[in-house]
Amino acid sequence: MNQSAPGESSPALAGKAATSTESRLAWALAFCSRAQLVMTPARKKILQYLAARRVPTSIELMARSEELHGSCDTVTIYRALGLFKEIDLVRQVGLLKKNAFYVLNAPGAPCHYLICRHCETLIELPCDDPVQEWAQRASAAHGFTSVYHELEIYGVCPRCAESQSGQPRPSKLRIRLDPV
Repeated sequence: MNQSAPGESSPALAGKAATSTESRLAWALAFCSRAQLVMTPARKKILQYLAARRVPTSIELMARSEELHGSCDTVTIYRALGLFKEIDLVRQVGLLKKNAFYVLNAPGAPCHYLICRHCETLIELPCDDPVQEWAQRASAAHGFTSVYHELEIYGVCPRCAESQSGQPRPSKLRIRLDPV
């Protein structure tokens, strides 16, 4: 397949970040067209859902959403996201609890997140120019093209810190020691 790299825009969006829901959806549909991906009604609804959100979302949240509930089951969403990930239309943000969250890989999309290790609250962080410039210089120095980057910073959010009073979470593993 001959599609743009993640973060590259279609000719209609060249030089502009896909910031509105409409422009993000237009970019995603054009990306699918260039990848020669058949656009089913379910896939289009999933793309509309993702285009409307800037932060990653889970399959479970998508399946329960008002926009997709009743028209796309969990398996359909899972398969579509897998296909979208394979062609770099979406990217997967892995959380510590092994939940997978997905976000549209549109031009100008956020790629830096602060994630709570306890409750998995996810906050979008701004992508500063020095970070972008450093990534471009480092990749160019090694001959890489079509570069994008992601940054995930893990910590404990204020709500979890207060509720845990700084105590480590108890392990969910149960260890049984047999008497010798």
